[in-house]
Amino acid sequence: MGPDKVLVGTWGGGLNIFNKKTETFRKIVSDPINPNSISGDFIYSIFTDKTDIMWIGTDFMGVNKYNQLRSSFIHYKYDPLNPNGLNNNSVTAILEDSRGIFWLGTAGGGLNRFNYDNASFSFFVHEPQNPITITNNVIKALCEDTGGNIWVATELGLNRLNPETGDIKRYFPNPDDPNSLSFHNIYSLYVDRKGDLWVGTYSGGLNKYNSKTDQFINYRHDPADPTSISDNYIWNIYEDTKGNFWIGTDNGGLNLFDRNTGKFTRFKNDPDNPHSILS
Repeated sequence: MGPDKVLVGTWGGGLNIFNKKTETFRKIVSDPINPNSISGDFIYSIFTDKTDIMWIGTDFMGVNKYNQLRSSFIHYKYDPLNPNGLNNNSVTAILEDSRGIFWLGTAGGGLNRFNYDNASFSFFVHEPQNPITITNNVIKALCEDTGGNIWVATELGLNRLNPETGDIKRYFPNPDDPNSLSFHNIYSLYVDRKGDLWVGTYSGGLNKYNSKTDQFINYRHDPADPTSISDNYIWNIYEDTKGNFWIGTDNGGLNLFDRNTGKFTRFKNDPDNPHSILS
């Protein structure tokens, strides 16, 4: 797409492409009479791969691969007659790892691994009686660490997958262990430029994983501490090109985190300040 374009997925309005030079949007929406249009207008995930191909995960309508030359989409959808096809049509997360392997997280079908050679899928799904499967089939986020492990965030626990062996290690909160994962429902994952894994939970604050000890450091909101994180519901984690570390929350605005001091600077909406963050 190029550095002058920003991809924006909407919930019902399809895909929007923002041109930073012209400050205009190009809208791409589903067209029932065009089989090559995007398959759905409710966008869960957007990913641009190493060859600059754009992938769009939708709610209930599978995943789309965009052909820029033809301005058309290839659709991958669940087909009950195809055991090697995508196993769930709600694609919540997309990742291409360092080996060039594609991983798709779904809202009900667990983790799908895409085989580029024959456009087939293999699966990692939760099995209630099998403790070496992933913890849950509703996946919220995916990332790869510096060791090549794939981390799988679900609404019921965190998983570390070794893609070479298929081995899975599970992480759950343990109220008797302050160094365990702080909450089971995880919305965001991020590996920073130092190689540290960060885990954003939905009500348990921010977690930093220590790979040496296999434990977590937790950062929670403290009403008595204005330098604590502003909210325990973490939506997004991002490190910018200058090394600033940003945390987006559900109801506490935006946080700038100083990883050296462990202190947060908060940016919230101020109705009386037109230069404050929007909401």
